[in-house]
Amino acid sequence: MEQNFEQRVNRLEQRQDTFEATFKMYMDQQRERDIRHDAEMRELRKELNEKISQIDAKFEAKFEQMNNKMDSLARYVQNLTLTAMVGIGGITAAVIAFVASYIVRTAP
Repeated sequence: MEQNFEQRVNRLEQRQDTFEATFKMYMDQQRERDIRHDAEMRELRKELNEKISQIDAKFEAKFEQMNNKMDSLARYVQNLTLTAMVGIGGITAAVIAFVASYIVRTAP
């Protein structure tokens, strides 16, 4: 009877040892998977951040290009305004001169 009991205890101890070894192996594998997953996620985040940086750089370049075009257009409009003012002034002077010469010719 005692021998039977010892055999059962030995078998239980062996099963427990087997379970502990299997559980330890499973936990080691899980830890390795977690490490690989973390490394993959870090790599993906790095790639994503690089792509976002590239998009930001392109956006900034386009924005700067648009800003330069707007500045150029503003200078062009300013020059046109100045030219128009000079032209209107010239026309006004010509009209005044014409009217003055007409008045002088028609004066008694």
